[in-house]
Amino acid sequence: MPIDTQGNFYDSKPWRRKADKSDHIRVSAPERRYYPSSRQDLLEIVFEAQSRPDPKPEVRACGRHWALSDVAVTDDFFIETHDPDGDPNNLARPRLNKTLYEVVPECLTSEALRFFDAQSVTPFDPTASPDQSKFYLYHVEAGTRIFDVEDRGAVAPGIAATERPVVPARDDGAERALGDVVVDR
Repeated sequence: MPIDTQGNFYDSKPWRRKADKSDHIRVSAPERRYYPSSRQDLLEIVFEAQSRPDPKPEVRACGRHWALSDVAVTDDFFIETHDPDGDPNNLARPRLNKTLYEVVPECLTSEALRFFDAQSVTPFDPTASPDQSKFYLYHVEAGTRIFDVEDRGAVAPGIAATERPVVPARDDGAERALGDVVVDR
């Protein structure tokens, strides 16, 4: 498998959308398909694209390939957050599904920090009903599925999928937030 200048492996396998017929290939030979396993890998892939001469390659992330729109489709760089062709137990290609403790609160503005601090939210307890008037922030990598978050005890089963959306629900495969948990379809 080829390696880019940042040390990340990639291939140029055909790209398919699962909602299409099994023999329908959307992109027959993308320039690169990456399978990152960390946030650092993602940053390096974006840096790789930005360091290329103009026109710079498009970098698109896709999860499980079920989106019905073309938001993830490109001839350039695919970032596979969940290897759709691979064995989920293959540790050589782990999907992105980690909890990111270093993002919240470090990435929040001082105004956002004041807002959340003023809520006086108690630490999350999966056995207790959450206070629906407050936000419980829990940040995960794109590629994380709701049931993975529930299995970690970060949210009570069903909460993430049923509570108010933080942003309008979208069916284009883009990253979205449901019940204060960021997920990727």
